[in-house]
Amino acid sequence: MASQVNFLYQLEKKEKQLKQKIISLIVIFFMFLSLMSVTGKLNFVRAESNLVTLKQNIIAGALDLTVMAEVGFNNATAGTAANSLANMAVFNVQDYRGSGAGWTVTGYSSPLVNGTDTGTTIPNTRIYWEPSTSFFGLNGASNTSITKYSTLVMLNTAQTIITAASTAGKGFYNIPNTTLNVVIQAGDLTADYNALLTMTLT
Repeated sequence: MASQVNFLYQLEKKEKQLKQKIISLIVIFFMFLSLMSVTGKLNFVRAESNLVTLKQNIIAGALDLTVMAEVGFNNATAGTAANSLANMAVFNVQDYRGSGAGWTVTGYSSPLVNGTDTGTTIPNTRIYWEPSTSFFGLNGASNTSITKYSTLVMLNTAQTIITAASTAGKGFYNIPNTTLNVVIQAGDLTADYNALLTMTLT
């Protein structure tokens, strides 16, 4: 009889513990529902948007011109009039400023002067260039609104060879094949002559 009473006592104890657990779970569940209704985020499957800020800096570079260090003409024969030709094979313009301000390249030549006798000269009114019509925007640089001049002109004054308008000319540009021409006259003296061709990027 005592064992039966003990069994019933244990059964009632377990039943009571089970009821307490069920009641606790119900209370927790309703607290969870209340909390979620207040926050407005009752989502059993989380589908929440998050914002990510992306940052990309473009750093300003320089406006730069690179030209050949030297261009040599073929030898001319004294006493013979001739057009002495040479090729300035290439020069490059790099506009990495990122401002879209545009740019212009000009060229001007000093007279050809004998290194040891500055009185022996060929005047710069007899020095010309004739640029080719071609130029190339490299690495995605646009050729839009860029003007290339390709006429035969005297270099005794600054002559424009290529211009990029405002908002144009951003990037790397290759300008090939500018023909240089010195007009040799029969009366020119035998000598080694040198001149400076000044290329200016503005």
